[in-house]
Amino acid sequence: MPRIAWILLSAVAALLFVGLAGAAFVIASGSGSEADGSDTTLTLGEPSGRLQLPLADDDQAFMLAQHKGRLLIGMAARPGGPVEVAALGGETPVSSEDLSFAVDGKPVTAAPCGRACSRLDIDAFNGGRRRITVNAPDRFEFVLPKALPVSESRLFARVQREMRSLRTHRFTEELTSGAGGGVRSIVEVRAPNRLAFRTGDGFRSIIIGRNRWDFRNGRWARSAFPGLRVPTYMWDGARNARLLGSTRYQGGLIQILSVYDDQPIPAWFRLVVDQQDRVLDARMIAPSHFMRHQFSDFNGPIVIRPPT
Repeated sequence: MPRIAWILLSAVAALLFVGLAGAAFVIASGSGSEADGSDTTLTLGEPSGRLQLPLADDDQAFMLAQHKGRLLIGMAARPGGPVEVAALGGETPVSSEDLSFAVDGKPVTAAPCGRACSRLDIDAFNGGRRRITVNAPDRFEFVLPKALPVSESRLFARVQREMRSLRTHRFTEELTSGAGGGVRSIVEVRAPNRLAFRTGDGFRSIIIGRNRWDFRNGRWARSAFPGLRVPTYMWDGARNARLLGSTRYQGGLIQILSVYDDQPIPAWFRLVVDQQDRVLDARMIAPSHFMRHQFSDFNGPIVIRPPT
């Protein structure tokens, strides 16, 4: 079943993660074994912030989202319409009394289409840009292009293969619920089962297979761990890949993709991809869970050992 696989980065931030979105590890099943390849998902507190966008199941849908603080506005649009808008404050739907919509500056009436969902019966991708304004009560503006952005499922498949083939990589993570400054971590990954991270406040941890070491009170403490398989990425299981644009960066061409996933929670992703089909920058917008990963040191000399 498609799902987002998040790696829990910090024991210090564990309560924050549980409150935000329920970090998940891909682990060996208690009833199976690493040898037979069985697996399950260990979930630490799944969120209740579900929303409904029926158009998200349409292969022709274009998915986009924005957030301000804890307020998330997500959108799904297809050629010829309609356009569906989801509005959540944290994990709570924004009241219809606090919502209003305009298209190209003209007020429009919305109809309900599910939890936190409003449907606008308007045309889209008809040769002219459409500017959709959402007041919730903060003001959000979305511009739909003249034509439906090109599908890039093949490029996204190549990106998935390339990123999953990495032996090592490093990334920085910025994570917030939309309230406060959030958590910043630096993570090093070595396939198939090694990970090391440190947070901005100095906490450190090393995970190797079924062992974990956390640096607390000036010393390393060892504990058992369910098991870890890397690399895995927050956009695993996503779909609806579409090309948002391309540009030059550091002498090379980069492409910007949007992808979407609704498991375990609805999430919009924006991926910056280089000419080697590697993700340089990934951003996620999900209820109470706003994340950015910046990747580097692909297949670099990263060594992860037990602490001494």
